[in-house]
Amino acid sequence: MKSSPPSPGDRNDETGWDTEFARQPGRTLLQVFRETYGDDYPEEVEPYSFVTKTDLARILHFLAIGPGSVFVDLGCGRGGPGLWFARETGADLIGIDLSPNAIRWASQRIAQFGVVGRARFLQADLCGTSLPDQSCDGAVSIDVLMLIQDKDAIMREVARILRTGAPLVFTALERGNTELYRSPLEDNGFRVEVYEETPDYRRRRLGLYERILAEQGVLLEEMGEGFHALITAAERGIADGLEDSRRALVVGRRM
Repeated sequence: MKSSPPSPGDRNDETGWDTEFARQPGRTLLQVFRETYGDDYPEEVEPYSFVTKTDLARILHFLAIGPGSVFVDLGCGRGGPGLWFARETGADLIGIDLSPNAIRWASQRIAQFGVVGRARFLQADLCGTSLPDQSCDGAVSIDVLMLIQDKDAIMREVARILRTGAPLVFTALERGNTELYRSPLEDNGFRVEVYEETPDYRRRRLGLYERILAEQGVLLEEMGEGFHALITAAERGIADGLEDSRRALVVGRRM
């Protein structure tokens, strides 16, 4: 079992994350998120990320899709955000994740969101999705792309599957004010239209980590040993205060 946070390349390694997706989130973890985010917690979505209702609404605005559109959720996890976007817009969803357990859970949630026939989930590498060229009207990714080491490879693949003029909208953690994704986007045919920091991110993340550590015994009992990775990440986050960390919302348009 993993005893430390996944390394930056592990999101493309099913052994790094599949254990964490083996079980549904326990009641205690959901309560931790509820207490940390309050009214901004997207209860129905049950995200395995730092996404809020405010984030979802802003991403949806930039994604700008509707009935007849096809969009892809890169690193979809258990599928909540992508399914929510599909329901709210009437667009068709393709969710992609390397974890078989994530795909299994996501597929079981399609009916819950009322998008049967408009959503499907595929197990694939994000840098090699096997989707047809220029087959998608938009792409979204929430708190995943920072876990892929080869930024050029992922942007090249997204550029390949997006139609001309289609947006890529994503959130990702960064260190400092580096705008880590600007060059990979521009080098692969995207025009960067938005690059902004998520408001109040550090306070909320530290609050979440504090609650995770306070409830870690119960969380381990409910979710198993795979949960050790998040506990270790919480310990490290509390120790360094996330002083050099920020979360960015980025919008790139395929030109």
